[in-house]
Amino acid sequence: MDSTLPTRALTVGLVLTVTLVGFEALAVSTALPAIDAAMPGGGAYRFVVSSTMLGTALGTTLGGGSVGRSGLARPFAAGLATFALALALAALAPTIEALVLARTLQGVGGGAVAAAAYATIARAYPEGARGRVFAVLSTAWVLPGAIGPSITALVLSVASYRWVFAGLLPLVAVAAALTLPSLRRFGPRTEGARAVPSASATVATVLGLAVVLATPELVRGPLGVAGPLVGCALAAGGTLRLVRDAAGSFAAPLAHALGLRALQAFAFFGADALVPALVHDVVGYGEVAVGLALTIGTLGWTATAWLADRIERRVGARALLTASFLGVAGAAVGLGVAAHTGDPAPAFLGAGFAGASVGLGYGPLSARTLALCVGPREGLGAGALSLLESLAFGLAAGAFGALAAGRTGAPHPGLEAAFAIAAAAALLGAAASRRTVALGGPLDGSAETE
Repeated sequence: MDSTLPTRALTVGLVLTVTLVGFEALAVSTALPAIDAAMPGGGAYRFVVSSTMLGTALGTTLGGGSVGRSGLARPFAAGLATFALALALAALAPTIEALVLARTLQGVGGGAVAAAAYATIARAYPEGARGRVFAVLSTAWVLPGAIGPSITALVLSVASYRWVFAGLLPLVAVAAALTLPSLRRFGPRTEGARAVPSASATVATVLGLAVVLATPELVRGPLGVAGPLVGCALAAGGTLRLVRDAAGSFAAPLAHALGLRALQAFAFFGADALVPALVHDVVGYGEVAVGLALTIGTLGWTATAWLADRIERRVGARALLTASFLGVAGAAVGLGVAAHTGDPAPAFLGAGFAGASVGLGYGPLSARTLALCVGPREGLGAGALSLLESLAFGLAAGAFGALAAGRTGAPHPGLEAAFAIAAAAALLGAAASRRTVALGGPLDGSAETE
């Protein structure tokens, strides 16, 4: 990694930006009961979280498409400015509906920043350093996961929930000051740089995610389960077209790598999203235990992320990623056991093992995917990488949430089914990682072939 001051400042700025996004996500989740009690129209508070996912899907697509046309600084600055504006609007929102709109805008800004950040890693850091950069960024989730809920509770005890939003505004300015001077050195691409994501594919993706997230909350009975399935199909169709736009064809190594990322994100984030429901509704523990389970998973991810680069040099990218997928599958099985028995031990062990397992493969796969995002589709590839991550979380949260709703205690067949689906996705990823050409080349010393 470049040791010059601009690069160090850029790295610190990226870490701070990711920390802000992570803290805000956890803080809002913690503050939802206070928001619901204080605001008129509180029945819509459940959409405060899901609306951000919708905005993120849109922001990552648009942000990735603009990187090639305008360089790195403008999309990153626009994303930060939108994120800051949304924080101010959320702090001043008079009704829950206004807050939902502000959170949607916040997702757009955060998504644009995420896409620009991936493109930044691809252009500002040498290939051999990218895995370490992702390990550094993984630590940015530790602080929000460890102390975010406690800080939010403290803010709520001494001030209004509105400071959960407004209090972050000065830090957004600091993040901008650290990152933008370095990013201005990376201008627009020339040849083919005006490649843009398909408008119809973007609409289909965002609309499908909206159906997935909204249906379980608005519709009960069989339609409440069928709606997310229809939404998944619509979003999957749009996403496939965006992946094809980014990679050029479904046969390209970049398309294979993006497919692996989709399976990785769906399996892990799908299982991880259900840990709070498992610990609270099935095991019967309170909010402190829920936070502890999530923190264990975050710490496991960070610990193995720092080891992944060293292990990869010894065993190769394919073996490392296969082990990562198999570990996530095993963790999902353990979580399914906890859903059946109500035993806390497999719940906490499964959460920790899932985080440790995905930490092994997340950075190496991200680095390899970015290495394939070259030339005219660089921005689209970085945007697709970020989109698949946020989309997988949104789809898993919506579809699995429909399975988890309406029941408490053990056994919990809905949670068992959801964890089984996550395990199956991880096993599919393990099988695909052994065959794809996307993991050939510099990371494991083998020759890459088309």
